[in-house]
Amino acid sequence: MKYLIYFLFVSLTFNVLAQDDKDQSQTGLSFGETYKTLADLVVKYNDGSEIKSRTAKAGLKYKYIQTVTNRVFIKFLRITKDTETTKADTYVNENNWDVTYWVDINDIRDFHKVKTSSLVSGTLLAPIKIRPSIEETPWDLSTDISLGQYLGYRILISQTNPYYITFPILTLGTSLLSIDSSNTTPEANSTTLGLTWSTGIILELDGFTLGFILGKDYAPGQAGKNWIYNEKVWFSVGFGVNLTSKNKDL
Repeated sequence: MKYLIYFLFVSLTFNVLAQDDKDQSQTGLSFGETYKTLADLVVKYNDGSEIKSRTAKAGLKYKYIQTVTNRVFIKFLRITKDTETTKADTYVNENNWDVTYWVDINDIRDFHKVKTSSLVSGTLLAPIKIRPSIEETPWDLSTDISLGQYLGYRILISQTNPYYITFPILTLGTSLLSIDSSNTTPEANSTTLGLTWSTGIILELDGFTLGFILGKDYAPGQAGKNWIYNEKVWFSVGFGVNLTSKNKDL
């Protein structure tokens, strides 16, 4: 008897896994997994005998339930706060989130065909710079802010959340460089506009940004010749700040 129970348990387990694999191959979703709308998604629901629709704004979390006759059923997680726009009943909001919604299987396939990588451009900000020590001059934490245009490659690193990694292939911009008695010979005090190039890696984790950047500054004229950090590598690390403008796909 115990072997029969064991056999039934194993058979049931394999059937569940097989069904999950089938659903995942059809929709790209797995049963019970939590996903997030990376863009606005139109969802449908049954209101008596009538089929109605609402818009789920980007950023809402939902769980995949099942697929029945080309309908993909999903359930949104609790919504606790709406914007003025989403308070309308035409949107999924805190008053109607617990309805069982569904999406046509072809629509959900298209929705989850999010570009996993793309060439992007934008504006890169280096808020602070760490300048390594040079001879007898110790390392320096500089506020010489750099701002420039970058060209990079952006890759989606999560199937359930808007997590990206961007490689700024090339960044060219300008910096306001502070030249003073601690970093120039002969002594001088001035602020000059210099040219900057940089490269690095930027992680975007659902609105939180973490970046590691390195580059070089080029100061013009005689001030640049006397400045000890001219054409020397610097590093910049950013946490929780918007290091880039909105990326634009090329």
